[in-house]
Amino acid sequence: MLRCKKCGSTNVKKNGFTAARRQKYHCKACGVHTTTDAAARERAAKEAMVDNLHLERVSQRGIARLTGMSRSTIIKRLKKDLSPHW
Repeated sequence: MLRCKKCGSTNVKKNGFTAARRQKYHCKACGVHTTTDAAARERAAKEAMVDNLHLERVSQRGIARLTGMSRSTIIKRLKKDLSPHW
């Protein structure tokens, strides 16, 4: 049974798809719209792969080919990691 990430309710219904063709869900108890945790884990794994490939000095185009992400997404990710956190 699927549970809401925010409130833990089991009153969750399917509610269409994202632009990336992932199933969306709507919690009837708290009203939050979300996707599954699997999508978040997959996204986190891809972001970690981008970081590792960048450390190995793979080009941005090479990273895009290996991960299936667009170059603009990769550039935004790398700029976010390089910005000072103050």
